[in-house]
Amino acid sequence: NDNASIWHGGASKNKPPLTETSEPTTPDQMFAALKLTAEQQSELDALEKERKAAEAKFRDFHGEKLKDAKNEFYAERKKKLRKVFTVEQWAIWSSFWNRPKP
Repeated sequence: NDNASIWHGGASKNKPPLTETSEPTTPDQMFAALKLTAEQQSELDALEKERKAAEAKFRDFHGEKLKDAKNEFYAERKKKLRKVFTVEQWAIWSSFWNRPKP
């Protein structure tokens, strides 16, 4: 498990240990770095339910209709997430999801 290697100092894969200044590279690391309160976690869980329902609806759309529906949904989601997170948490979240993908 790559996470186990990272959290235990990288001994098994010779990776550098994760530090407070390291950028999260996995969703698990990113969520740990957010340090959500119970209330924030509850709000995020509700937003995730909304996202999953929207993703299911998107399967019925194609072309411009799909693009427009996703753009509208994710613009609203972004507004809602910014209300849930602190400025620091938003920086972690947006940096993680907007990073270049390998």
